[in-house]
Amino acid sequence: METHLADLRAQLNNLKLLLESVEDELEAQRGHVEIAETAEAWLMTLRERVEEIEEDSPEAYQKRRQLVKVLVERIVAGHDESGNTSV
Repeated sequence: METHLADLRAQLNNLKLLLESVEDELEAQRGHVEIAETAEAWLMTLRERVEEIEEDSPEAYQKRRQLVKVLVERIVAGHDESGNTSV
């Protein structure tokens, strides 16, 4: 009987760990969905306003520069442990 109870406790602990793992994975997936929705909204806005940056004027040039800055501001380049370039 004691062995059976110990086995059940072990199974219960394993199930708790599995549940925590699944909950963590679900939270990560929610984060991916949120990022995708934000990117979609940003791209839709960009598509609606593309004429503003395609013009051949000083204002359009400034808007293109601003757009490029926004697109690359979080890009970080470096080297990993192996010496390979990482972005």
